[in-house]
Amino acid sequence: YGDLKKGKREGSGKLMAVGSLIYEGEWKNDKFDGFGKKYYQDGSIYEGNFRQNECLGFGMLNWGDGYFYYGEFLGGLFQGIGVVLKGKQVLASGIWDRGELTYQRDHTGLFKKLQSRYKNEINQMDITESFLVNN
Repeated sequence: YGDLKKGKREGSGKLMAVGSLIYEGEWKNDKFDGFGKKYYQDGSIYEGNFRQNECLGFGMLNWGDGYFYYGEFLGGLFQGIGVVLKGKQVLASGIWDRGELTYQRDHTGLFKKLQSRYKNEINQMDITESFLVNN
């Protein structure tokens, strides 16, 4: 439910299926587009930018088991600067290409770059305790 324009979702809204929330956020031309939050059947949650239903730009993927990825996405894959954490422990950080870590870098500088580039997106996210907020 949400805003409609010419019979298509436009603006802010939610998508529900069999009593469970699948997506909440911005829509454009009946697709996830802009900032939003997507809930997957395996319990993982992606929160960040979308373009035509795909994760694009900055986002946070929470696998639901204590593992997180904070960083950039392209076509739903890790692409660009990103960090994988378990709780507050950094497991991998650097430059990603099509979901693969291709260049390892220290996470401190990467967090600062992400904070600088994506300040508005980070402020919209449900981050209560993370390196992005506390570093």
